[in-house]
Amino acid sequence: MSTAQYLPVWCAACARATLQQVPPGNVSNCRSCGIPTSVLPGQTYLESDSALFERIQVAVLATPLGRRTAEQVEKQLRDVAIRGDAPELVLLHVLDHLPGLHFLLPALQLQPSPALERALLLRATGMLLTIVVAGAKHAQTCSARAG
Repeated sequence: MSTAQYLPVWCAACARATLQQVPPGNVSNCRSCGIPTSVLPGQTYLESDSALFERIQVAVLATPLGRRTAEQVEKQLRDVAIRGDAPELVLLHVLDHLPGLHFLLPALQLQPSPALERALLLRATGMLLTIVVAGAKHAQTCSARAG
């Protein structure tokens, strides 16, 4: 398994985020349309995280969020690890807005997660935060251009 780091990138043409390897000082191109992408702020990931990132991206795209809802979701997700909130509880609140994320909480158990599951849920909340913020900024830019 590769230990290369993958960064979240945004394609403005496709209006979606993906994980890609981006060598320092380089710009990556969108795998779908080929135009240059922008690196998004957030965590770095491994190649093995790509499937989870894509699944979260698909769930977010399936339920477009309005500006206020995106801000609420962002507020709920921001600094989950630092606050010490149980990621399961935070994700339960987010599921009200993004029901396609139900796969992140298979049994919706409100018991403390084992360490590995907690780490996965924290990574997932970081991915979700990155995708929601990027999508909200894109929507804001598009509405500013249209108005």
